[in-house]
Amino acid sequence: MSFVRAYAAEGINIDYVSLFNEPGPHCFYTNITTAEISDLLGNHVGPLFRREGLRTRLAFGEPMDRSDGRDQALAVLGHPAAASFVDILFYHGYGQLPGQVPALHNDTARIRDVHLRFPHLRLWMTEVCWAYEAGYPSTLPPLPRLDFEDGLWWGQMIMAD
Repeated sequence: MSFVRAYAAEGINIDYVSLFNEPGPHCFYTNITTAEISDLLGNHVGPLFRREGLRTRLAFGEPMDRSDGRDQALAVLGHPAAASFVDILFYHGYGQLPGQVPALHNDTARIRDVHLRFPHLRLWMTEVCWAYEAGYPSTLPPLPRLDFEDGLWWGQMIMAD
């Protein structure tokens, strides 16, 4: 909260704060459960932001893929106190390799399910890339890719999201 106030003092408004990058028990960064996130957001961070009169909106985290995005969103939004402070769903677009269009549409259907259940909630895919460190198979063309097929894949991903 203090960093939001410090930025505001310099004339910079923080529109959104995400509590965690890629939360979850099988993620690299944060080994935290949705129950713990719900408690933190619903009983601590959300009430603090409200008490302090901050207009910065909150996201519980940025799940690593659309499947986790759906599952985690449904769990956190099922917690009434936490749900009252969730203003946006951020999620990452990992999990599909270039050319896996049917799998991509299956993935985006998971996020569409969240939208249908919570139409007031904004949905933003906030991160995706191809990198050998992130599991890009060495059997695919070397990075960076500059071919038409790769551009087509990114276009399909953007339109699906």
